[in-house]
Amino acid sequence: MWEFVKAKVTYVKGTFHNNETIIWARLQVAGGAAWVAFSGSDLSKIIENPKYLGLTMLAIGFITEYLRRRNADFTGADNKDTK
Repeated sequence: MWEFVKAKVTYVKGTFHNNETIIWARLQVAGGAAWVAFSGSDLSKIIENPKYLGLTMLAIGFITEYLRRRNADFTGADNKDTK
């Protein structure tokens, strides 16, 4: 049984291609799907202050940008205006 679980974990880990941005994007999609599922109910018991939702969205944006730039290679080779 553990060999089966190990094989599945290795397969799922391989689908991310060692890229944190892909993992983060898939977690955002899962979170968005959960948000849509829960949006039909009363969320005031979960979110007491609406400002927390805005701060959460800002934090998610910063995390996304950090993960995107983390392994980026900025060599300037893409710049066509080199003089």
